[in-house]
Amino acid sequence: MPKSRFYLAVPYAQKDEAKGLGAKWDPARKRWYVPEGLDTAAFQRWFPDDSEPPSPTAPAAKPPATAGRILTSPGVVMPSANPDFVPYSGEIPPWE
Repeated sequence: MPKSRFYLAVPYAQKDEAKGLGAKWDPARKRWYVPEGLDTAAFQRWFPDDSEPPSPTAPAAKPPATAGRILTSPGVVMPSANPDFVPYSGEIPPWE
């Protein structure tokens, strides 16, 4: 997997144009991105809102998979937004 990808907001009608400039399709995320090593300036019209292209010297930071969540026990993830959430194993309901 590449070190960093700068994803674009390319409308379907403009996909061939983005592809012609060198953008690549990420089938897992279903989004176009600028491959590492290409100048992002050519893709400026497709920059997502509130997004800046990555600097060539600093790789994009990727938050850990558990960011914003609380791990309660192996395999059980509790969203931090709801502290009253009670995980259910499927055997005995927690309210009994």
